[in-house]
Amino acid sequence: MYNGKTQDEIINIFNNINSDYTVQVERDGKIFELELNLHTSEFKNVTSIIFEEDREKIGYIKLREFTFNSYEEFKVELDNLNNNNITSLIIDLRDNLGGEQSNMINIASLFLSKNKIVFKAQKRDKEEIFYSKGKGNVSYPIVFLGNNNTASCSEILILALKEGCNAKLVGTQTYGKGIGQTVYSAKDYMYQFTSEYWTSPSGISINGIGITPDIVVENLDENDLQLQKAKEYIKSLK
Repeated sequence: MYNGKTQDEIINIFNNINSDYTVQVERDGKIFELELNLHTSEFKNVTSIIFEEDREKIGYIKLREFTFNSYEEFKVELDNLNNNNITSLIIDLRDNLGGEQSNMINIASLFLSKNKIVFKAQKRDKEEIFYSKGKGNVSYPIVFLGNNNTASCSEILILALKEGCNAKLVGTQTYGKGIGQTVYSAKDYMYQFTSEYWTSPSGISINGIGITPDIVVENLDENDLQLQKAKEYIKSLK
């Protein structure tokens, strides 16, 4: 249960790794206690592989979330794929709920030429436009994999590359989170407000709607039908 501490004070409390904490949570008028243990662990956020099929070298990158170092990890994997002369790329954003916005812009900039729009944000009575910082020297086909847990920054990236370099989306309808929140501390409470609405470069809003895939595929078994369909689509372009 919130006890009057500011957001920064709460963050500092949990900076002690390998420590045990008891946290009280109030829900529906009832108080629950949770026992937490903080520890460090190794987690690879970005992975890649090359599928060599029918004379195609299809690069595949899985990005699990947009964290503080996602751009650096993504660039290393993308550079490795490009150095191996891939002919197309699949970016897997399934179950990626979003995260750190500046890293998403930097990743988009790996594909979009400088000063192309990544997305727009409507803030009260003004619109802010976020531009690519990159060279946009990627010319091969790009296909995204997405599902109902593909949200927020993931959706912005998909829209940016769909409009900026004709990328396609394979899978199921995405979540539809086209808003940003800001957290404020005031006396004994912390407030979270919706502070901006996001749209694609051309002004399309997907909030509460999601992105409809170019190729709708339900993932029904362990054979990963969505991935297989993405590879089939790429091979059909030749």
